[in-house]
Amino acid sequence: MRIIVSAGLAAAVLVASCGPQKREEAPAATPGPIALPASTGLSLEGRITATGAEPGWRLDVAPEGLVFSHPGGVVKAAYSAPQMDEAGAMLSSGKIKARLLVQPCDEASGATAPMRARVDVQGVGTFDGCAYARWDNGLEALIPAIDACLGATTEPSPVIFAAPLASGTLVRLRGVEDGERYDCVVDPSGLASILQSEAPIAPGERDPTFTRAPTDTPPRACEAVEIKGKDGVLLGWETHGQTC
Repeated sequence: MRIIVSAGLAAAVLVASCGPQKREEAPAATPGPIALPASTGLSLEGRITATGAEPGWRLDVAPEGLVFSHPGGVVKAAYSAPQMDEAGAMLSSGKIKARLLVQPCDEASGATAPMRARVDVQGVGTFDGCAYARWDNGLEALIPAIDACLGATTEPSPVIFAAPLASGTLVRLRGVEDGERYDCVVDPSGLASILQSEAPIAPGERDPTFTRAPTDTPPRACEAVEIKGKDGVLLGWETHGQTC
């Protein structure tokens, strides 16, 4: 990746947890914010993902519904708002029950998620893993920072993570070489500074990967999903998986 580096960027970038916000393309019936206890600094508004290994499983929680997938198949249920308590939250709908605890959780990817998850699926089993709010919950609000970062590069670069910082916004870009990552920090004035990233993997990094429009759509094999803003204008495409 060819980049423009602005002077004054600190050598290390501390990644702040992405404060989940309303995803603008979601239906009007999207539930409002559900705040965890103030001491946690987390929120359960928007989309939540829980994952685990041995065997590999995944629970996606969204206003459109709950989807649990594992090697044996898929179980779906209607959306149900999390029920909050001092330790975290409970989700229960149909055959799916999930307990989320606000505790650091080490994922197989090397990321440290902010929550632990125990998911019980009737007739299937109980699964332990980690959980986090998806970084793209506030995607439309992140577009100005994303555009500033892409404007500081000389080639199209997919976004694999973004989050607000104490002052400014972090946008993590995928490089051309395998495993190459770049951290772009946009300050409140809109100035973008980029350095190759050595930061730990963030929870949900590359899940999804966002390609900003207008560019060529991602390969068909990646099953790209169009993402539009509240005004109906195409923002770009989201893909899932390490190869997209």
